[in-house]
Amino acid sequence: MEQKLKSQSKVMPSATPSKGELQDWQDLPRDEQLKRIKTSLQQAIDSGVSTRGMETIRRDARARLSTDKS
Repeated sequence: MEQKLKSQSKVMPSATPSKGELQDWQDLPRDEQLKRIKTSLQQAIDSGVSTRGMETIRRDARARLSTDKS
């Protein structure tokens, strides 16, 4: 039971949740889900505007991935 509470305390909205994350999210009360969605959206808003375009972001991400594999 304690492990379940720990995983629920960490789960946040995700576009690609694992089966476990999805179950933990569904187990949260609706009010807690809304609170976490609002927090996630506010963090995105607060992150600021980037001057980098999508191609630059993709290129940098691919470069990081290739270095991680080395």
